[in-house]
Amino acid sequence: MAICFYSAKSQHDKEKGRVTGHAILEEGLQDFLLKFKAEIALDTSFILRLDPYGDLLLGKSSIKELMAVCGELKRHTILKKYERYDLAIQSLVELEKLCQLALENDDYIWALGD
Repeated sequence: MAICFYSAKSQHDKEKGRVTGHAILEEGLQDFLLKFKAEIALDTSFILRLDPYGDLLLGKSSIKELMAVCGELKRHTILKKYERYDLAIQSLVELEKLCQLALENDDYIWALGD
């Protein structure tokens, strides 16, 4: 299941479609990370804890944590084993940019499952 991320100033803005950005976590990437968790020498628990069927509001500290995990994963060699490597990298880059944008604009990020 893919997880969609949206940034906005408030819940009201998000509901009205006034979002400042969006990104999608590549479908299947969570399952891949879980499968190879023992081989990854970094903390991916933030991404693994995201509920693909639920919603989560991210504040500044969570956004920073998500951004750091995306940056580390982009550089990790384990992703080369992922069958959709290019899509995974693109997804992580877009998500990292969304985090940066949200921090610059003092926005929240909503992680919305299917």
